[in-house]
Amino acid sequence: MNTLPTDYSHQQLVDALQAEYIQLMHDVEPTDDDFTFDEHLDYLNAMTHAELIVETATDDENPLSEFMYAYSESSDNAMHHDFDSDSILSEIARY
Repeated sequence: MNTLPTDYSHQQLVDALQAEYIQLMHDVEPTDDDFTFDEHLDYLNAMTHAELIVETATDDENPLSEFMYAYSESSDNAMHHDFDSDSILSEIARY
C-alpha cells in the first residue's frame, strides 16, 4: 500500500525529519558544516509540504509510511531507535 503524502501534516513531517537528524547526529562529532539542531529545525520549518516529502528520500521501495513509522513520536518506535524524549533533550543540550 502506498501512503499518499497528504496523509501527514507539515508538522508531522518536520517532527519525523528532526527525529531522524537527531538520531543520525547521535554518535558523530558535529563539524562546522553541520546544522545545529535548532538550525536544522529552522531549515525544515521553512520548507513546503512537498519539499519535506522530498527531504524524506522515500520512494516505492522505501515508502513514506515506513519513514514516518520509524521516526514518529506517536508510535512505540522510540525503543526501536533506542532514544526517547529525555535522550533527545540531552542530545539537544549537547549543542
